[in-house]
Amino acid sequence: MRKRRWLGLVLAPLVAALVILPATAAYANGWERAVSRWSGMCIDLHGNGEIARQWNCNGSSAQLFVRVNVGGGYVQLINQRSGQCLGVSEGATWAGALINQWDCVQGAVQQWQIFDPGGNSTGASWIVNRNSGMCIDNAWSVAQGGYLQQLDCAYAWKQFWFVG
Repeated sequence: MRKRRWLGLVLAPLVAALVILPATAAYANGWERAVSRWSGMCIDLHGNGEIARQWNCNGSSAQLFVRVNVGGGYVQLINQRSGQCLGVSEGATWAGALINQWDCVQGAVQQWQIFDPGGNSTGASWIVNRNSGMCIDNAWSVAQGGYLQQLDCAYAWKQFWFVG
């Protein structure tokens, strides 16, 4: 009986700590997820050329990325499930172009800068494409399955992401 009580006293704070981890908690081995400040959903990807969508965060490999430094403050975001890089569809530089994934190349279309532009007290960041200079945006959608696009960066919650 004493061992059970002692075990409960030791495990209770650990379990409580796990329950209150922030949504931005990093996964093992450097894997991270990006959670929309606006919708609370994660960037989610599946196959080659797949358009990025927001989906309820579930910790699946479709929602986990690792950052690979490419220099100049930019990274490639490689999806755990596919091993492919997040990029802008067809290398587009116009507003409204969709975000997708494909085999990693060294082009600026698959390079991102993740930073807090200031004036934001939540700890969320912009994810800015090197090729277009635009932010990942969820088009004001809070619906599961909503497509992600790029738009000119603005101080709108739909462009802020908790990455970690």
